[in-house]
This record gives sequence, structure tokens and C-alpha cells, in this order.
Amino acid sequence: MQVRFGVTGDDETEFLLLNDQSASNLILQSYIDGYTGTTHLGKYPSQISEYITLQADEYYYFELRHIEG
Repeated sequence: MQVRFGVTGDDETEFLLLNDQSASNLILQSYIDGYTGTTHLGKYPSQISEYITLQADEYYYFELRHIEG
């Protein structure tokens, strides 16, 4: 299945996804460097990830990081 992830937040937000079993291999998929409203996904091009292929019956680890200024 191909999916895209989007983020919104107030100040800085990052969405990272693990591509294998090592936590050191988290990959930044989408982020914002400033403020957005909770439903405003069009403010920064970096808010929406590229398409990512996820496999059925697999576990995925992700982190959503938020920095309040």
C-alpha cells in the first residue's frame, strides 16, 4: 500500500519513520519549520511526505516530534 504522511503543528514538527529494525535508521519523512493551523496542510511543501510503500502484516515504528518555541 502506498501512503503519504502530513504534519501540522505550532512551531516545529517532524514525522520520522523507521525503515528497518534499527532505531538509528529513522528517516525524516515530513516536517514544518514554523506554525500551521491544525488543518492547514498546504503552508509548507515539506509538510507532506513522498509516497511510502507499507507492507501488510508488518510493524512500523514512527516518531512525531514537536518543538514549542
